[in-house]
Amino acid sequence: AYVEALITLAASERLTGNGKAAAAARDESLQALDARGDHDSLLRARASVNTIGQFAPDLLREARLVEQGLKLFEARYPSQPEYFSALYYLANLNRIQGKAAEAEGLFRRAISAFKRSGSRDYTSLGASYAFVGASEVWLGHMAEGLSSYETGLTLLSRHAGDSALNTRFQRALYAEALHRAGRLAQSHAEFARVSKDRPAGPPTVADFDAAVYESLAYIEEGRPESAVQLLEPFSETYAGFGRRYLINGWRWGMHLAIAQAMLGHTADARATLARLNGQLPAPDGQGLDAQPDYAIATAWVELAGGDAAAAQAR
Repeated sequence: AYVEALITLAASERLTGNGKAAAAARDESLQALDARGDHDSLLRARASVNTIGQFAPDLLREARLVEQGLKLFEARYPSQPEYFSALYYLANLNRIQGKAAEAEGLFRRAISAFKRSGSRDYTSLGASYAFVGASEVWLGHMAEGLSSYETGLTLLSRHAGDSALNTRFQRALYAEALHRAGRLAQSHAEFARVSKDRPAGPPTVADFDAAVYESLAYIEEGRPESAVQLLEPFSETYAGFGRRYLINGWRWGMHLAIAQAMLGHTADARATLARLNGQLPAPDGQGLDAQPDYAIATAWVELAGGDAAAAQAR
């Protein structure tokens, strides 16, 4: 009961964005099992795949833990619903590390294992199809990717509802992919639907992510004022939303700074970039200056301010 309570606590803390507390509870559950000499029970498999995802300080270690649990499910417990979940979690860990080919293969394995595992998690099944689409887009297979997105969104709409966080999150990613495909009007229509389907209440992380994605679309279209209008409402909340998915936290500031620079507001752009340092954790213990996207945004701002030498140095 103690280990099961820790597993539940870790999952709850992860879902509410408390990464440190989630990690502590998950690691304590594994330590308790180690103390018992339990290395192959169903409880051990469940504890191992109880990932903290993007909150993990070491994603490689996190992936190894999930792989250990996955091997137990494959060898001993393939009819357990967590077998599907283990594949889904490992696929996501590869996805957030930018390993598109590996992620696609694992999401496809999760889809294949869904029925035989007895899982009823249709939301994650729909997300699996959508993430296959994201992987295909990243790998340059645009038509196939858009089709997979549409399959995933159909499942999410049917089983979770159009206003569900997962549905709206995947719809924003689909809209981003449509923009990459050159289908601009359809892309903005899907972004508009993300907003239309929002439940009553303040904006959620899905709205934040959608603003980040659509702002880049506006920048690429030469419409920086529209990008600024999307991003500025999150000036007080971007850090909180960004801690759930750090890449979008940084992108919020980078996109806003580029749009401000395009409008000639270089002082505002510099101030926006300065806010990012210290507001959000940086990957692998590195500072933002080590991130290529941050260097690009800084170069944009310096160039807009007339300092070509500083821009070139970036």
